[in-house]
Amino acid sequence: MKSLKSLLPFLLVVFALAGCKTDDLEKDIDALTDRVTSLEAQVSLLNENLNALRVFVDGGKTITGYTTQGTAPDLTYTITLSDGETITLSQGSVGTVSTPEIEIENGNWIINGTDTGVKAEGDNGATPQFRINSEGYWEVKTTGEWTSVLDEEGNPVKATTDESIATGDQFFTNVEETTENGTTVLKVTLATGATYSLPIVENLLCEIADPTEGFSNGTWTIGYGETAKTFVKVKGDNYIVTAPAGWIATIEITNEETGEGTLTVTAPAQASAASRAAVADNSKDLTIQVNKGITWAVDKIQVEGKEIIASYKALYDAGETLTIGDLTINKETYGDAVLISDASSITAGGVYFVEPGIEASYDNTTENSQTLIIIGNNSSRKSSLKVNKQIRLIQNEGEGIFLCHNLDINASSVTNSTNATAYVVAQNGNNAFKNLLLNNCSLTLPTEQQPFTYISSSQRSFENFVVENCTIQYPTGDNKQRYFISAGSSTATYANITFKNNVFYCTDGLVQNFKFFNGQNASIGTIKVQNNTFINLGSNTTAYVYAKTTSNIQASNNLFFANTGNVNNYYIIFRLGTSATGSVSTNNIGYRADDTTQGWRMFYLSGGISSGWEGAEDIIKVETNPFNGGTFDLASGIFIPNAEYAEYGAKSE
Repeated sequence: MKSLKSLLPFLLVVFALAGCKTDDLEKDIDALTDRVTSLEAQVSLLNENLNALRVFVDGGKTITGYTTQGTAPDLTYTITLSDGETITLSQGSVGTVSTPEIEIENGNWIINGTDTGVKAEGDNGATPQFRINSEGYWEVKTTGEWTSVLDEEGNPVKATTDESIATGDQFFTNVEETTENGTTVLKVTLATGATYSLPIVENLLCEIADPTEGFSNGTWTIGYGETAKTFVKVKGDNYIVTAPAGWIATIEITNEETGEGTLTVTAPAQASAASRAAVADNSKDLTIQVNKGITWAVDKIQVEGKEIIASYKALYDAGETLTIGDLTINKETYGDAVLISDASSITAGGVYFVEPGIEASYDNTTENSQTLIIIGNNSSRKSSLKVNKQIRLIQNEGEGIFLCHNLDINASSVTNSTNATAYVVAQNGNNAFKNLLLNNCSLTLPTEQQPFTYISSSQRSFENFVVENCTIQYPTGDNKQRYFISAGSSTATYANITFKNNVFYCTDGLVQNFKFFNGQNASIGTIKVQNNTFINLGSNTTAYVYAKTTSNIQASNNLFFANTGNVNNYYIIFRLGTSATGSVSTNNIGYRADDTTQGWRMFYLSGGISSGWEGAEDIIKVETNPFNGGTFDLASGIFIPNAEYAEYGAKSE
């Protein structure tokens, strides 16, 4: 007992010291967290202020009103513009972050005294985006890649000192409401001394609402010779509508008090290839200008003509060849086709065209199909297909083809011939089935733990398996196996697999175990994963693509995103038994805001190698949500990143 009593004071000292060190560590972590949070806030503030400055520089808009938050001089202004847009600018105070010096000369952005050559004014102008890299240095992106911000000596500019945050974050030194030439304006002054102003004019409105149909990525697409409408607000003394050559645009005001009305636009007729080329050379801008006294407000929308095919079947019956993806379809090769114009059932192989507005169903329980082609008949509207029974394919001789185009496919509850839950597509021939193509389709996959296709036989595979321009939905997040191609223990080779310009997403929660391809003993010749968007689809260490080997990987411009779930491991895209020498992996980004300390990785090889081959690029970690300022809609499956990340992910066709 004596020895124990003599030890107690020593232990108390040790525990006290340990407690002090723990407290100090927690304080250091808290201080670091505060600095990181401050830096992130300042980067966001700088980019918001640049967006506001661009509006002031461009002109063409007026201010209908504004509100302020905070106290002078550290005020935040929320400004409502004449086109309905809301922008935010913050005057700020000196003393948080050392920001680059930004000004405009000769119409170009000048950063730290260097002319970027990038226009700040007019329709061809661009707004720089700034960020702070992992080493604490400023980087800027104008129209291309991220580059370092340099000082006068050509050295990278640090955002913070080693010990404390530097000074100089005030972007606007003054913001005030004043009068210029008899007009009330909001005037901003930059740190460089340059001033810009926008008129404040009540009851001057010029707003074109985003159309509900045919509008994507800032462009309103209308069929040649077709007429479309959208909502507008036009209020002032007079208005002028200017449309591209060959287009007709008119406005009808339905409420004089609010200025609400309808913009009606008619695309030019598609008379000939020559006239189409001439129209394509003209500006796409449709412009509305409204004045109140000497002040004008402007809003624009881009319009584009498109060939609308009212009936694919009519073209097919007339002997024309339809080109869908890389495949060609014609009557000479595949014979007569069936037009489904009511709620009919498909019970055999063949060629089918489905009218929009009705739901066809697939209910074949008696045979395998070598040819199964199902196409939504009108190119401007998807037709509906309910897959009730498993689609069974076989290639006895010649070339097999399974093609779906322009369809909204519900495959949430597929059963086999005995009414047991089943995967969607079965390949029952002892060979490589020639062509499977899903193009311009929306696909809801089984709610049960079933893949799109399962092929366990080593004699069976697909030669060309292509999914492009599609939206693929997993209704519920869970930890079950959610595979697209499941090869089991098969040793077969898949010659070509392509996933291009698709959106894969989970509607509710996080899919924890997602795969394109699950076949650790199978091989892939060429796999292309390009311009896809992945929303809340996680993977374990066996990755999105789990294969023995592949000769050629083409992975580029994909956007990987997760903001839900708590799977504390990296989400991996490729896991191969051998390196894919000579392939390409470039320009892919990943963002995670879920409850984890991990991120995204492109490669995982047996042995723990994280790079697929020498020189391969891993997924670029994105610190800010790429959909902030864009569109993120789980209900509709529409995900459009903001302008900074516009080159990544799927594009609407």
